[in-house]
Amino acid sequence: MKMRSLRGEALTTTSANAQQAADQYMTVQQLAQRLRVTPDYLYSDVLGQPDGIPGIRLGKGRRPRWRIHPSDVAQWEERQRRTYDSPPPLTASAKKVRSVPRQVDSKAS
Repeated sequence: MKMRSLRGEALTTTSANAQQAADQYMTVQQLAQRLRVTPDYLYSDVLGQPDGIPGIRLGKGRRPRWRIHPSDVAQWEERQRRTYDSPPPLTASAKKVRSVPRQVDSKAS
């Protein structure tokens, strides 16, 4: 009787599950849990904003449903890291402080 190797099948199944998970879109609630923020923050400040996370908007109205791809989240996180870690911009010239001439009190002498 020939025994089958389960190790090869387990690796194939694991890589297939990983690929399937990478192809799945996330909901706003799932993204909020991942980033540890509120869904309200994502709706108002992140999703659909010029520097925010791109996503697919499903429906119309005040709170449409959104679907976000994990690779878009990873790219947004990298942009945020680069912005946060970059040094502050150099200013062209420092502001000079004008000195005010001292007035001498003539009665003090």
